[in-house]
Amino acid sequence: RLRGPHPVGLLFCSCFGQKSMARSAPLRVLFHVAPAEPYALRFQERLHRILPADAELQLGLTLSEFSPKFVQSAEVLLLSPYIGGDTVKKVATLLPEMSQLRWVHSFTAGVDAFLEILRSHEASAKAPLTNAKG
Repeated sequence: RLRGPHPVGLLFCSCFGQKSMARSAPLRVLFHVAPAEPYALRFQERLHRILPADAELQLGLTLSEFSPKFVQSAEVLLLSPYIGGDTVKKVATLLPEMSQLRWVHSFTAGVDAFLEILRSHEASAKAPLTNAKG
């Protein structure tokens, strides 16, 4: 159970909240996760509690599972902690399409595998990469 302000929620608010910047469109968050997995529903419920009220969230693993317009306009990429060994390859197929990407967050501490692919694309090279610790 969450106690007090959630760290990811605070970061969302500071980076994308309505008070910190005027938004002409809802925040779009692409969550790289297997939507059919039970943990995905739990994550989705938590995210809806901490995201701005008008934020849009899509879940999926491959480019074909997301709306093309959504991918192009998504500002946030969330990486699930429970994805198998080809995660880096799947994320690599998304990044060239994510021209508006402003932030990448991993729900795991280990992010080294993503560094090379994030640096190889213009938008993701500029986006901060944060991760869960502890």
